[in-house]
Formats: sequence, structure tokens, C-alpha cells
Amino acid sequence: MKEKIKKPFYKKWWVWLIAVILFIGFVNSFNDTDTASTKPKEEVKKETVKKEQPKKETPKAAAPKKVKKVDNSIKSGMYKVGNDIQPGEYVLISNGTGYFQVSKDSSGTLESIVSNDNFTTDAIVSVKAGQYFEFKDAKAYPIAKAPKLEPKNGKLGEGTYKVGLHIQPGEYKVVADGMAYVEVSKSSYHGLEDIVTNDNFEGEKYITVKAGQYIKVSSAYIVIK
Repeated sequence: MKEKIKKPFYKKWWVWLIAVILFIGFVNSFNDTDTASTKPKEEVKKETVKKEQPKKETPKAAAPKKVKKVDNSIKSGMYKVGNDIQPGEYVLISNGTGYFQVSKDSSGTLESIVSNDNFTTDAIVSVKAGQYFEFKDAKAYPIAKAPKLEPKNGKLGEGTYKVGLHIQPGEYKVVADGMAYVEVSKSSYHGLEDIVTNDNFEGEKYITVKAGQYIKVSSAYIVIK
């Protein structure tokens, strides 16, 4: 009886089958790895973040500057002429019922008073160096810088007016409101010697004034044509 010769294990068919299977598996795994390594990476899209630019504000138009009105007035009080205020002529505008007094000194005695008066609208007063000028419930203006005293509805109301400045020389009708007073003076120093004519009257009165004179009316008005 012949002894069977054993084939080496690598000559058995099933060994080669296993080898083929392993080889195919190796090839496939290699292809997968290579494909994965060569596959381009997906690019991460970078979103460009746009920075919001700050809105440019439209420059606001500059507000018109308020023009300050120049006030040339002098407030109520007592002033030494030549020290506190300049000698000259002043217009007083009352805040109701005003009062002024011009004195030769500051003693406060009756003998020191040069002139004084109560007024409800305006008064015109001249003062000299060394005198004392006191007024209450009113403002004083140098006559060249004083508010204009102009007629309204063809009338100049109660007050004092300088002929040639506030009113033209000529003849005027003065109409009383009850018992009235009219006075024409040659200056605004308010001395008795300065009075040209004066009168208390009712109704109507005609009066003539010249350039440089002053006309004062109380409880009456002057008709301006």
C-alpha cells in the first residue's frame, strides 16, 4: 500500500482562496485611503463681514445768532454829574409815575433843589457838571440815544417834546382830556425863568412853538397833521 504524500499547505486550494480575498480587501482599503487623501477638502466659505459704516450726520444749520439790543439806558438812582454821568440833556421814560430832581449839592435840603417834577410818560432834563441828578421809577437816556417819541394815529400824547427833534416848529392844536396843562419852555433846565408860556385849560387850545423850544402837555394830546 502506497503512502499518501501530503501537499504543502500553500498548494491547497482554500489557502489561495483566502489569499485572494485578503488581497482584494487590501486593495480596496488602499484605494479608499488614497481617495480620501486626494479628495479636495471642502473650502470653508469665508463670509465677508461688512462693517457698517457710521452714518454721516448732516451738519445742522447754525442757528442765527440773536442780536442783542444795545440798551443805552441809565437805571433809577442818584448820580453826580461829571463823575457818574456826563453833563448834557437826557430823556426820562417812566415806568408808571416817575420823579426827577436836580440838586446843586447832596445835602438833601429844600434849598439844594434846582428843579424837580413828577411825570407819567417822559421828561427831558438838562444837567450841568457838579449838579446831582436823581430819578425814580424811570430810565434815563442821553437824548441822542433815546427811544423815538413819535406820533400815533396823528397824535402826540402826554409828555415833553423838543421842537425840531420830536415835533416841527409851527402852530398846533392841543386837545384836553378834562382839565389839561400846556407849557412852552426855552430850555430843559426846568427853571421858572425858562417858561415862555403855560396854561391850564379845558377843551381845545392852539399854540405856536419855535425850533429849540420844548412843549409839555399833561392830560392832553397834540394833533399832528
